[in-house]
Amino acid sequence: MKINIINDEKSFRFFFIEVCFPKIGRIKGINEWTDGFYDGFKISFPTEICFLMDHRGYWHFSLTLLGFGAKIVNQNGY
Repeated sequence: MKINIINDEKSFRFFFIEVCFPKIGRIKGINEWTDGFYDGFKISFPTEICFLMDHRGYWHFSLTLLGFGAKIVNQNGY
């Protein structure tokens, strides 16, 4: 889920909040090497703290604990 607060396409100003959830899903596919089928499931509970900043005012902050968290991005240029 992503919430855009500022979305100015001309000056590339962005501020958005993205809410993260654990990823749980089923995997079904074909093995390209043996032409056999496989299926299963995948569960992902990432944990992350990330803060990035540059001299032009771009900053990125994300906090995720066991799959639940938020990503806040403020971008004022490329």
